[in-house]
Amino acid sequence: KPTNDEVEEIKENINWPDPSERTGAIASIHLRRGDVGTFRCAHKQSYRSCTLLEEQLTRLRIMSQEYNVTHVYLMTEEPKEVHLARQLAPEYEWMSLSEHIDAEIRMPRNTSDQISMDIGMEDWLLEISSEPKFDGKMIQKHVVSLLAEIQLFARAELHIIEPLSCTSMLLWLYSYGQKGYIPPHMPSIYMAKKSSSFDKFKDNSRNPMPNDWYTLLQMCYGG
Repeated sequence: KPTNDEVEEIKENINWPDPSERTGAIASIHLRRGDVGTFRCAHKQSYRSCTLLEEQLTRLRIMSQEYNVTHVYLMTEEPKEVHLARQLAPEYEWMSLSEHIDAEIRMPRNTSDQISMDIGMEDWLLEISSEPKFDGKMIQKHVVSLLAEIQLFARAELHIIEPLSCTSMLLWLYSYGQKGYIPPHMPSIYMAKKSSSFDKFKDNSRNPMPNDWYTLLQMCYGG
């Protein structure tokens, strides 16, 4: 089956509301888990940031004041975060592919051992891919699901991205390419060179980039 057909089939799991059926905007939130951290960042990698759901909800509510958000697509590997989102923010209608498709690649990790937690998904996959019994279908399912996630995330009118996440940069770029304009987003993709910290609540996307700053794109892809 062609990859595009598989992606479209996966996307059908989400009942995306038609503009005529809603009174407000749709936002998408990226909340990375997987190899970065477990539910509510209880166990996380020491060298990568793990954002709590509450932090993303704060950004969502700030943007909702201007854009009247009624529906939210939550991109995450952890379905428990979706259930928590409905409890913490019942004013929104929540959607997430993680509730329908289980395509997470589960690494054998010991949460009590930080060295084990710090092993990245890419490094682990590279190691096991050389084994004779390696089954590439595990990666294929994950990749096809990720392609569907990217398209669903970008379909929203505004985005809450993950600070310091190259996946979030990819999501933002795809949305930019599909829309033809810079989509409203938070936090800003601009980050200070010296501190590498985001301006958490100000959207700088419409302003010229300061000379002493660089973008998340440059961080991820060596610009």
